[in-house]
Amino acid sequence: MSLSAAQTQLLENNNIPMELKKFFADELGNNGIPKEKDSPDFLMLLIEQLQKVDSRLQKQRTKLSLAKVGQLSPALPEEDISVDALEEVVKQEWIVATALWRITDQVVTNPVEFGIILKPEHVQYAFDKKNLAAVEMIKYVKPEFFELNTVSLFRACVTAGVGIISGAILGLYGGLVGGAICGYQKRIGGFVAIIFSFLYGILGLIRGCAKGILKGGRIGFQTGHIPIAIQLGYQAAFLNPFNAESGTKYQQEEELKTQETLFKLAQNSI
Repeated sequence: MSLSAAQTQLLENNNIPMELKKFFADELGNNGIPKEKDSPDFLMLLIEQLQKVDSRLQKQRTKLSLAKVGQLSPALPEEDISVDALEEVVKQEWIVATALWRITDQVVTNPVEFGIILKPEHVQYAFDKKNLAAVEMIKYVKPEFFELNTVSLFRACVTAGVGIISGAILGLYGGLVGGAICGYQKRIGGFVAIIFSFLYGILGLIRGCAKGILKGGRIGFQTGHIPIAIQLGYQAAFLNPFNAESGTKYQQEEELKTQETLFKLAQNSI
């Protein structure tokens, strides 16, 4: 039996499908310990599977939305992509994703019970898998992994000013390009796609500038680090030019990049 008693009980209590249980058991060594020194541990495997299931869930939700408005391509004879079938698939993926989210949260909150010692490597692994939820879970339990050096008020204010100015300038370009990409991703073909890219680019230019100002100023004041303030001010405008609400694709991409940059800054200052 590869998994420890605590790991096995945790998976069973959350009704994890048998194929996933087998995956964890096959990947881990005796008593739930990694087989090799550099092999992923139980938490890393959870982070990986949570991200995979969440990605599948988002794809199925998109297919379901398209099917409901009649924009999904007709099914092949051997495929069933009816609305009812897709709703059932989305439901099952959501159940598994929710269960993995709960399990990951429990392991992060009580790591020793499940044979885990939380390290910065777990945070980096979550970044590598683009799993913002796992990053936030670990940050809540281990805020010291993200702790930055204290800076003087004068330095913070000066850096904030530089961040605001650079964010305004670079945010224009970042918002323009990021907005144009958003317009193109609407997947409307022909000349209409060009029009959409142009209009979204203009709107992104305006709102991206505002986004760059806010992000550059805030990060500059928080870190006292001019290059980081400039970098994140631009990236915020590029990745999230329309300041999408929390939980959306563009907001998560922006926040993931922000947290990863600040995490690396904190680790380099140790």
